[in-house]
Amino acid sequence: MLINIDISTGVMYKDGPLIRLCLEFLGKEARPENSTILARLPPREHHRLNRFISGVRVLTSSNQPASAPPRTPRVIKRLLGQGAKDLQFKLREGGMQSVAEYFRQAYNINLRYPDIPCVEVGSGAYIPMELCNVVPGQIMRKQVPPEKTKDVLEFATQKPEARLNSIRNGLGVLQYGQSSYLRSFGFSVDATAPVSINARVLLPPTLVYGAGSRQQTIVRYLFPHLALEAPP
Repeated sequence: MLINIDISTGVMYKDGPLIRLCLEFLGKEARPENSTILARLPPREHHRLNRFISGVRVLTSSNQPASAPPRTPRVIKRLLGQGAKDLQFKLREGGMQSVAEYFRQAYNINLRYPDIPCVEVGSGAYIPMELCNVVPGQIMRKQVPPEKTKDVLEFATQKPEARLNSIRNGLGVLQYGQSSYLRSFGFSVDATAPVSINARVLLPPTLVYGAGSRQQTIVRYLFPHLALEAPP
């Protein structure tokens, strides 16, 4: 029996304040004075940001007692076009109220950025962006933004020796040898070395060019030092 272990690379959302994540996505420094940029996004940038953060799980912060149960993460449904100061909703008892006024009355929270667009979460509630914190450990299952593709490829590309070391480190983290299930069946895992197998290099195909070419055929070896060992 063999254990097949490999490494994989994924893009994850940066945890922390949602405002910081949005600013970094737009290529801006996450500084307080830059937060107002989110309040005057052009339609195209607003659309890009909406696609980026939709589906992200966030925890909302409010003034609640320490004895209160932990909050459940909420999923961002969409980025709205209005800030908490202008965005209104209908009250159960009738009438309308702005999101900013609601959080001031219900939670005694005076928003720092009432002009920044709110987000709508899965339950249909409107939440100010400054009260949202991205939950850590979320894999982005969308297409990687074009400006990040190069960084992902550079990070994912490893030399064989480095890849093997990463796999060995992963085996130490998984600790299959410490599994109570394996030990109950009398199994053990030999993690001293990977399995070695015999291999051979196949000859590459011969490329044939047109009659007017200076060189009619050519064979390009992937490993030139093995060319003399290959059979004719």
